[in-house]
Order: sequence, then C-alpha cells, then structure tokens
Amino acid sequence: MVSNLYINNTASITNKQILLIVFLGFLLVDFFIVKSEANTLVLLGFSLLAILFLLSSNDWFVLFLSIELLALTLYCLVASSRTTKSVEASIKYFAVGAISTSFLLFGILLIYFANETTSFSSDRIVEGIALHAVAIFVLSAFLLKLGAAPFHQWVPDVYEGSPAIVTLFLAVVVKLAMFLVLASLITSPLLDAMDTCRPFFIIGSVFSIVIGCFGALFQKKIKRLLAYSSINNMGYVLASLSIGNVGGLQASLTYLFFYSVSLLLLFALILNVKKKDGGFGITYVVDLKYLCANGSIFTPILCAVTLFSFAGIPPLTGFWIKFYILSELIYCKFYIVAALAAFASVVSSFYYVGLVKIIFFEDDTPNFISSHKEISQPMGIGHIAFLCILSISLVVYMVAPGLVDSFFYSLALSLYTPYN
Repeated sequence: MVSNLYINNTASITNKQILLIVFLGFLLVDFFIVKSEANTLVLLGFSLLAILFLLSSNDWFVLFLSIELLALTLYCLVASSRTTKSVEASIKYFAVGAISTSFLLFGILLIYFANETTSFSSDRIVEGIALHAVAIFVLSAFLLKLGAAPFHQWVPDVYEGSPAIVTLFLAVVVKLAMFLVLASLITSPLLDAMDTCRPFFIIGSVFSIVIGCFGALFQKKIKRLLAYSSINNMGYVLASLSIGNVGGLQASLTYLFFYSVSLLLLFALILNVKKKDGGFGITYVVDLKYLCANGSIFTPILCAVTLFSFAGIPPLTGFWIKFYILSELIYCKFYIVAALAAFASVVSSFYYVGLVKIIFFEDDTPNFISSHKEISQPMGIGHIAFLCILSISLVVYMVAPGLVDSFFYSLALSLYTPYN
C-alpha cells in the first residue's frame, strides 16, 4: 500500500520489527540495570515514535520531519544528566545535527525543483547531474548521523559526555535505525545514483576502518574505546554496502544487527558493576578488572566471549559475519578494501584481547574489596535469563547459518523491490 506520506511493504514492516526487538532489549538493560527517570523514559518513547515514522516514510518531507523529531529528543537525552560534560556533548551533537540537516534539506530542495513533489514514488525522477547532487548531499547527511569517518569527530566526545544509557541508545538503536533508512533510500529513490554513492561508501569505509581501529588502541576510557570501535565496525558495514548488490546489502544488515545485539550484551555486563553510591564502577579501561570483584565467574567469562566475538575469533558469530563481508568484497573484486579490512581486523583483535587480559590478569581484587569503594551488583534470575538470551547471538550463526542467511537475504531482497 502506497500513499504520498506512508508506505507499508515487507521491508518496512521487517525493519520496524527488527528495531522493536532491539529497542525491547535496550529497555530490558534499562529495567534490570540503569533504572532511568520518568522524563528519560518519555524522551525514549518519543525517539521510538520518530524512528517508526522514519522507517515508514515514503516522502522526503516526512523523512526530514521524522529525523528532526528524533534529533530533538536525542539532544535532550544527551544533556539529561545536567553535568558540564553532558551539556557540552549535547551542544556538539546539536552542531553536527545542524550540519546534517543542512545537507539533507539542500538535497530535498533539489528533488523538489526537479520533480515538483517530494514523494519517493513520483512518476517523475531526478536525472543527470541533479540526481548525483542529491545523492551526495543526502549521503553526506546520513554519514554524519552514522558517525562514519571522516565525519566521526563528534562520536567519541558525545558518547563520553552522555549518560551511559543514552550512549547505548545512540550506539545501538539510533545507528541501526539510520542505517536501515539509508539502505531503503539507496535501494529505491536513489538506486540510479549508486555509481555516484559507491566512491563515498568506499572512502567512508576505508577511513572508518583505519581511524576506528588505530584510534581505539590509545583510549583509556571505556566509552571512548567503544566509540572508536563503533566507527571501525561502521567501516565494515559501509564496505559491504559499497558493493551495490543484494549480497552486499545482506552482509551489511547481518553484520550491523549482530554487532548491535553484542554491544547490548557488553553494555549490560559492564553497567552492572556499580559503586556504593550508585554510580557506575567501570569508567576507565583498567576498571574492567572489577568484573571479577564479587567472585562470580559468569560475568567475566561472558564478557570475554563477547569481546572475542568482536575480535572475530572463530567459531563465534563475530568471525562469521566478518568472513562473510570479506568474501563478498573478494568475490566482487574489491581486493584493496578487503585486504585493508582483514589487516584492521587483526590489529583490532589486539585491543579486544587486551581487554580480556585486563579482566582476568590485572587483579587487585583484595585492595578493591577492602577499599569498599565499589561493589558488583548481584544479578536476579530475570537479569541472568536476559543475558543468556542476548548471548545466543554469539553462537547463533554457527548453529543455524542457513536460517540467519535466509532471513537477511529476504530482507535485502525486499528492500530492492520497487515501490509500486
């Protein structure tokens, strides 16, 4: 069913189902660990509403309004802790949002001048130079939103300055939503401009992989390290998207979904370590040793397995989704990008394995316990069950690869189905 303002097809419905599942996981992290205030939950609700409108958009103007509604709530969420650092992060995020809005509005303006309508399903299409200009401006806007290099400068500062639950929301739910919208755009209204988009995707992927990989090596704070890790992983997603076919899109969707779920799991484990005053116990990378403080082996082992998956250690899901992307790049003769991605994967494994070393082998637990400065919050049955469900994502590709491939192939194929 298609109208000027709304589209209801298989891809749109599946995208919303994926986002709702991930958002439910995010809310469970909040319920079991963070216990956000009522105003934060209201803002998160408005954010979800904006995301659902965004995924249903069949009109450039509705797309713009949905992005602005989402951005407005995110500015408030980033500044919700009311500290100097969070306000500074909110201002930086607002500045990035203003630049992104300018790019997107200029692209929409060109579409309106060419078509005299802003509908995706218009009979008249943008052609020639105008189409390439639209693709450049719209793509730049979304690369800013995704935090891909060279538009990444805001990511570490905003992630560090935001409250922990907001950082998780930005890194998982918002990033996944923005990518799904971008995938919908380049497979329908901007499909004819894929040759123009491809160099931008390749440049963005190369810069993101290199900057994210080497930037994470020198970080001392856990949020900044995860920010650079997110930039690095976005590089793999863009590299696969640059292929421009169903297989590449399928690999991108698979990679980003499992990365998002694994990041939810990692945050759920890290945020569970609390100070006696209620603050979070893990701020710096070296604080990961406190995961073993209460003598429980469940949390450090699950955290280590998650980090090994991020590093791409077989037979975990992280290995298979990286292998899938590299094989698609080689098959389509993107040899240089594939070689760079493989090299960066090896380098990034050093800091992931380094985090595991900190968890198990940099132990000053006796001093830690005697100081009584920090404790590890005990887990209830519901909390443990939730973590076990999330941990299924670490092995599901090994257990049922055909089922996973079939689902994401169907989604990628439906995204390439024209609106009719």
